[in-house]
Amino acid sequence: VPLSLSPCPTVPPPLSHCPPVPLSLSPCPTVPPPCPTVPLSLPPVPLSEADLPSHWTLCCGRGLEERPRHRGEAAAAAAKFAQSLGQVCVQSPGAMNVFRLAGDLSHLFAILILLAKMYSTKSCAGISGKSQLLFALVFTTRYLDLFTSFISIYNTAMKVIFLLSAYITIYLIYVKYSSTFDRENDTFRVEFILVPVAGLSFLVNHDMAPLELFWTFSIYLESVAILPQLFMITKTGAAETITTHYLFFLGVYRALYLANWIWRYQTEGFFDQIAVVSGAVQTIFYCDFFYLYITKVLKGKNLGLPLPV
Repeated sequence: VPLSLSPCPTVPPPLSHCPPVPLSLSPCPTVPPPCPTVPLSLPPVPLSEADLPSHWTLCCGRGLEERPRHRGEAAAAAAKFAQSLGQVCVQSPGAMNVFRLAGDLSHLFAILILLAKMYSTKSCAGISGKSQLLFALVFTTRYLDLFTSFISIYNTAMKVIFLLSAYITIYLIYVKYSSTFDRENDTFRVEFILVPVAGLSFLVNHDMAPLELFWTFSIYLESVAILPQLFMITKTGAAETITTHYLFFLGVYRALYLANWIWRYQTEGFFDQIAVVSGAVQTIFYCDFFYLYITKVLKGKNLGLPLPV
């Protein structure tokens, strides 16, 4: 079989023999195109106290004398704050202002002074049982929300302490030391207080819900609950020094709570007209007493107090 082989080329063909290939490149962009803007619209998210951890409370958190707000009202307030500030506004219940804390402690100190006086002397002479009954009614009607809501450990503990101390005081006056109780001079007509206060509670309030009415009643009643005690001092013409200390710290408590309301209005925009006006009225009753306390009691003199009108 004849075999014929072509010689193997040792040199590659020149590039000119290759067909031309057209090359077209687009310019490389140096700046990326802007991202399209997408309008973002989020619906308001309902927020309630149940949505927060148990140790937090809404910014409109309550003090010991603030009204029991409904869950829906608190949720609406929190949602309003969240929408206006762009975030959920919460605060720890312990982060109260100094005026409220000092007022609560002054109130507690006044009660401890009264109890210590009765235990040490084994007498309730010079103390108005009617005023103490009115204060017990104030705490009972104000703290009914103990059974419906939890604010904080501090809030609950202080409410329980005030309730227990009020009823212990009544027990000491009317049972244990009743033989020393001055019934002849404790003659203030409390019906002249209770009837108008109850009527005003129905006429001027935030809400007709039962808890709101009881809270309103307690605020109005506290503003005049000290009148039987002041009337008793006026009738006897003098007061024991320890009793005047008790009254002084009660007055300081009211003055500090007024400062608390002013502070909250300046920092939170919060203003409760019923509580502020009632507190102002109660503080006015103490103004004359403050003057006599500073000018007489602190100088070791006896105190005689005219009835404020």
